[in-house]
Amino acid sequence: MKYSREKEVCSITVTYNPNLTILKRQIIELTYQVEHIIIVDNGSKNIDDIISEFSCIEKVSIIRLDENMGIAYAQNKGIKFAKSLTVTHVITFDHDSEIPKGFISELLASEQELLALGERVAAVGPSFFNSNTNKNYPVPYLKNIPLLKGLIVGRKHFTNSQYLESYFLIASGCLMRISVLNDIGLMDSELFIDNVDLEWCLRAQIRGYKVFTTNRTSMSHLIGDSTRKFLGRNISVHSNIRKYYNTRNNLLLIRYDGIPLGLKVRMIPALFIRFLIGILDTENKNEYFKFYYWAIIDFLSNKKGKFKH
Repeated sequence: MKYSREKEVCSITVTYNPNLTILKRQIIELTYQVEHIIIVDNGSKNIDDIISEFSCIEKVSIIRLDENMGIAYAQNKGIKFAKSLTVTHVITFDHDSEIPKGFISELLASEQELLALGERVAAVGPSFFNSNTNKNYPVPYLKNIPLLKGLIVGRKHFTNSQYLESYFLIASGCLMRISVLNDIGLMDSELFIDNVDLEWCLRAQIRGYKVFTTNRTSMSHLIGDSTRKFLGRNISVHSNIRKYYNTRNNLLLIRYDGIPLGLKVRMIPALFIRFLIGILDTENKNEYFKFYYWAIIDFLSNKKGKFKH
């Protein structure tokens, strides 16, 4: 089943020092698939090039932020702009995401089929594959342990079904209805980056919604700056500043109402294991320990937003 792109969807791409060649491929493909394209720039050094390249495209609107305000703040700026347009949906993208033809139509069709089945859909996202290995990522879900849901995260692969319920969706390629955003609310800008998508999806589930991954369409995605093997598993490697946000925000989520108790309990040992693995990952260990120190301090003092030390 195909759906017209013209009056349905507004895309929101957040940019931060993007590779213009990759970004151009994304924007050009989106011109064939959505009604309107919003680029929200988070203080890129090459903003003049972004404006020169894309401002001449009729469907494109560029929102320029003078500094990096974080992924959630930028997404919210785009969503607020989209609400002023005659569209029913928004879809968010990272600046390096590349999408296939028919991507939006397949997500819309998936959503409509799920709604027809009686599901209370908050968002639908594509399946993802590792562009280096060409292997599909499994879909994560929380095992329903009595009183401790979330203590164990399970992972499913597609077999016969075209849809799998997940406990969160990656922000890039996430399709949401405006009406759902009005009910659930916008992204939590105080998290700045990391776990923004997780927090929103969990908040949606608290309100009785579900989020789904579909294998009707897919998108490549690399987690972290690189990967390394640890005890036979591929572990994502992030920069030290991203480890700060990941650690601080995971700890902050422990204080959030409605987060499954098991998931909160799981976060502490998981963060400790990541800390030990990270010691092996980083060459600048003094910087590494400094960022972890500030992550703990900022959690204890309930400091949110951008890193300011």
